[in-house]
Amino acid sequence: MSFSNESKALKVCSRINFFLVARSFSNCVVNINTKASNAPDHKAIKLSLQLSEERRGPGLWKFNNSLVDDVEYVNHMKENYPIIGEKYRDLMITD
Repeated sequence: MSFSNESKALKVCSRINFFLVARSFSNCVVNINTKASNAPDHKAIKLSLQLSEERRGPGLWKFNNSLVDDVEYVNHMKENYPIIGEKYRDLMITD
């Protein structure tokens, strides 16, 4: 049996049987997977969404589009993205 929360110190195992998803995203959920994470007592969660082309309202986070035109930023991301991906590859859930 796979548990999503295990505490060896407390000798307790529990399982999350559901995930809370905002109502506006509930129809977009395609797949949910769990995998061991770098936190020994929790699992990583991968939530796959199929987003529509509908116009969305304001979000909580916005990307500064001017960074795409900043050569230094783009080069920094090109150099570090593979390093970050390698560092956390054990957390990646591939289909």
